Amino acid sequence: TGSPVVSDVDVGSTAPSPSPKSPTSSVESPTAKPSVDPTKSPSSVKTGTSSPNTEPTTGPTYMPSSWNPTAFEATTAPVPDGAVYYDGFEGATFPDDPEWSNAGDAPWELTTEQAASGTYSIRSPDLSNEQITPRSSNVTLTYGNASFDGGTLVLSVSAGVELPIDDLSYFVNGIPAGQMAGQYGGFETMELPLDPGTNEVTFRYRFNPNGLDGLQPSSPNHTGAVFIDDVYIVPSSVATDEFFDGFETGDFSALDWSVIGEEEWTVDETNPYEGVYSAHVRTEDISASGEYSQLDLNVDLPAAAFVQFYFYAPVADPFERFDLRVDGQFLRGLSTEDETWAEGGAFLPSGPHVVSWRLARNPEGVPDAALEAVVPLPFRTGEAWLDNVALLGATPSFLEMWESGDFSANPWVLSGDGDWMITDSRAYEGTNSATISSQDMEVDSGVSELSIAIITEQGGKLTFFVLPSVSGPFEEGNVLLDNIKVATYSSPRSDWMAQEIDIQPGKRKVTFQFAKNPGNVDPSQLELIPSPPGKEGAIWLDRIEFVANVAQS
Repeated sequence: TGSPVVSDVDVGSTAPSPSPKSPTSSVESPTAKPSVDPTKSPSSVKTGTSSPNTEPTTGPTYMPSSWNPTAFEATTAPVPDGAVYYDGFEGATFPDDPEWSNAGDAPWELTTEQAASGTYSIRSPDLSNEQITPRSSNVTLTYGNASFDGGTLVLSVSAGVELPIDDLSYFVNGIPAGQMAGQYGGFETMELPLDPGTNEVTFRYRFNPNGLDGLQPSSPNHTGAVFIDDVYIVPSSVATDEFFDGFETGDFSALDWSVIGEEEWTVDETNPYEGVYSAHVRTEDISASGEYSQLDLNVDLPAAAFVQFYFYAPVADPFERFDLRVDGQFLRGLSTEDETWAEGGAFLPSGPHVVSWRLARNPEGVPDAALEAVVPLPFRTGEAWLDNVALLGATPSFLEMWESGDFSANPWVLSGDGDWMITDSRAYEGTNSATISSQDMEVDSGVSELSIAIITEQGGKLTFFVLPSVSGPFEEGNVLLDNIKVATYSSPRSDWMAQEIDIQPGKRKVTFQFAKNPGNVDPSQLELIPSPPGKEGAIWLDRIEFVANVAQS
């Protein structure tokens, strides 16, 4: 995997001040109310350039998950496999398409002026007027139903707008998701994560959005129009039936288990990770050098997923070798050198697979006399145990703004010497943020952690806003990726900081850590050190967004 990348962007004056209910901008929700719960979290935007095409496209069209874009007539837009909705506007039926609706002072319209691919796109109306009266126009895409599990809306946008003359704002289920103003250079690819259920995504073009009495001359690149093309939706994932087997049945009946080689794997009570039972195999039960006993798990996945397990394997070459295999191919060796269990796993693409745990006796065929002369390492017992085998589905894109008032909206894990909590004393956006302070920790020196596991096939990006009011040696804030520090905060800030982390494919653990007295300085000595102005001994965290990368065909 590649190295994690963390970028530090000083939000400065453009960020809201650290006060309750601070908005990100002057953007207000569109007047048309969404048909879904507005407290549901939308997610904001990821943009990148895309090259325009001239070949025609066709749409709107609903496709099954097995739809192959290469077989879709006259389509050149990069629509990925699995798209469940696509509209390139080449059917020339807008604005009569049932998924689209107009509202405001004038409607959006079909046009041939610009297109990311094909001939047609839709564009915002000309709202300019001699009286420079503020005007606005909304176009809304409604998609989803009770069976929609969420996903990503992908579209091409060209916004020749410029504040204070005009701007483009976009909303997911009535909540601001972003704004474009002063961005030129052709079409850009925008990705907006969607919630489960019905979603309403609104694009609002405004003329004179600040209601000024006079407007400055526009730049040469200002067109006063927004163009949208090649709109498609990719579901978060095809439903994956997650499973778990802790062997508490006392046998291998819970899943599609089988044993090949010598049938020496058993389920017993000798050393469970949790509960009463675990799977167990011993070198001494394997008949001869070069032989092995292998426990196989057969799975057939409709979508990519991660198989996770725990193992305890005090084994050592040349006596034996314990390893993990997928579809007959060696993946990695498994061993432990102390009395603690370890976590293992592998990411599996969709389709049928065989996941295998093999214990081989003297796999290199060392002669018996030479083997007897080898002094075994102190930890070696020549056994392996397996427990808590689970299949975990991929993490969908999400936005965490703590509007639930707790940590229940996403699978957060709290641990350490003090608990993070939700507060309305400060917020980057909305009402709440997550926070932890030294006063919340009764120990003189310790850490408190807020963690989340992210599982992806293609990787993605995690962005968040942090407001540290800490100072060494009193306290320190850290962000860890797979237990490796990728960001540290050790001085107080008066404004929020935007941060971004690249998430590599596989299973990753992101941890937000607050450390009190990280150097374990004697408290009596710590009291003699003056605190810098503005330090509150706390840290705040808000608007955590994960956008999973979308596989392109």
